[in-house]
Amino acid sequence: MKKTGQVILLAALIFGAAFFIRFVKYQYDIQHIQINPIAFADVKNGTYHGEYDLFLVKTKVTAKVEDGVLKTLTLDEHVNGKGQAAEPIVERILEAQTMEVDMVTGATASSKAIVKALEDALYE
Repeated sequence: MKKTGQVILLAALIFGAAFFIRFVKYQYDIQHIQINPIAFADVKNGTYHGEYDLFLVKTKVTAKVEDGVLKTLTLDEHVNGKGQAAEPIVERILEAQTMEVDMVTGATASSKAIVKALEDALYE
């Protein structure tokens, strides 16, 4: 019985350490995401799909471009973990007609994931 408890404790410590290391890497990744803006005027007419996965945050989008204008940007999937929702960034992008918009306060990871998914969709 005592040995079983030690094995369980050791397994919990290993799991905890592994999760901690992954979480630290996640925080690092958020800080170092490079967004490469794409000019919508350079994108051919069409409907595009993109996605971005950032460990605790995952996003899939559909973007429709007509005559150099981003007409729609739809979140097909948005898993934002325990963070705040970043849906307001969609409206910011559509209104400004650029990917270079302010991230949603309290939802930096989700905001960046949405923009990176859009980048993935429009990148040729």
